[in-house]
Amino acid sequence: MEFPKILHLTCKDKNNLNNPVWIQCLNEYKKIYLDYQIKLYDNNDIYLLIEKLYPDYLNEIKKITVGAILSDIFRYLILYLE
Repeated sequence: MEFPKILHLTCKDKNNLNNPVWIQCLNEYKKIYLDYQIKLYDNNDIYLLIEKLYPDYLNEIKKITVGAILSDIFRYLILYLE
């Protein structure tokens, strides 16, 4: 079995990438993983996905204020879904 060549990345707001370190990392990923699709998700994308698939959990998920925790939850969810 071959895993899909997709990198799922998260950030707070993909329309406002103002962190130079994050942008540098994203550019390095693009250089290293040439044959991978890179999907960028932000908090809103995560909320929309949870609202669509697991609406009963949306209010609790929105209470999470630490970005790393929200990203971890999303990583488990995307692994489950894909």
